Amino acid sequence: MTGTTVFPLEGILINSSEAHVARVSISTINTTPATKSLSSGWNLVGTASLLTATTMPADEALISAFVTSSGQVGYNQVVSPSINATTFAWTRGDTSGIPTLNRWKGYWVFMENADTLAGFSSTPF
Repeated sequence: MTGTTVFPLEGILINSSEAHVARVSISTINTTPATKSLSSGWNLVGTASLLTATTMPADEALISAFVTSSGQVGYNQVVSPSINATTFAWTRGDTSGIPTLNRWKGYWVFMENADTLAGFSSTPF
């Protein structure tokens, strides 16, 4: 993956049977807060929370994809895969225990209808 650019809000999962070292070069170019187009169905996303926060409640992190610009339902489910330290499956509207999304982790988000996810931070971070 030499030369691969990873942008805020992207999630990447790499399956390997042996250990590897990933070298990361952080951009020093100032940018506006990130956005990511999410298609209908499952999307792998990362977080782009405020610099002062390492976690953010899922409903807050995904607020821009709650209702699409045409007034349709956006996301309806978030899954933390087993590669993360904490795993969960959360359904939108379940207020009994809203999970937090952690910086540097990837999450599966199911979109009923395509929409744009907006982040809360810019580079450099």
